[in-house]
Amino acid sequence: MANEPASTGAVAPAEQATDAAHASSALDVARLVREHQAGVWRYLRVLGCPAAEAEDLTQETFLAVLTKPFHDYNRQATAAYLRQVARNLFISSRRRAVAVAELDEAEAAWLRWAVKDDGQELMNALQACLKKLTERARLALDLRFGRQAPRAEIAASLGLSEDGAKNLLQRAKQQLRACVEKAIASERALA
Repeated sequence: MANEPASTGAVAPAEQATDAAHASSALDVARLVREHQAGVWRYLRVLGCPAAEAEDLTQETFLAVLTKPFHDYNRQATAAYLRQVARNLFISSRRRAVAVAELDEAEAAWLRWAVKDDGQELMNALQACLKKLTERARLALDLRFGRQAPRAEIAASLGLSEDGAKNLLQRAKQQLRACVEKAIASERALA
């Protein structure tokens, strides 16, 4: 074609500027996702979103943010904005199924416990507290929450009745909650 420049391998200055802007933009997107993806996913899980749906909504959150003008002022402001977008997407997906009041309660818990570090402090405390449970309690929790096993399967695996499995799970969750709350309170008292 007569209007196209011959391919010499050289890039025009305007093209270089455009390429640099796109590269910078791509780096910013990669950093944004890297810094906030885990926190958005954890936040959605705290709101009650199933893991697979949380994965999808986390991706949708970043897509929604990147298709509109967005300014990354600072980490906290960006995290708050991403949580709001994720929350709105989750509410839209659950408008009929979940009462908004339950989401507000979950969000209040998130703000009370996890907003500072996207839930990492809670995850560390939970891992430490899991080690303090009996092997049987850990197995019951893994079956229920890790493998999504029904109570009947948990009971059979542990040689318990279904009510026994239910009680074991309730006690284990209560022990975890008390242990995590104590660990977080201790860390915050030292800070």
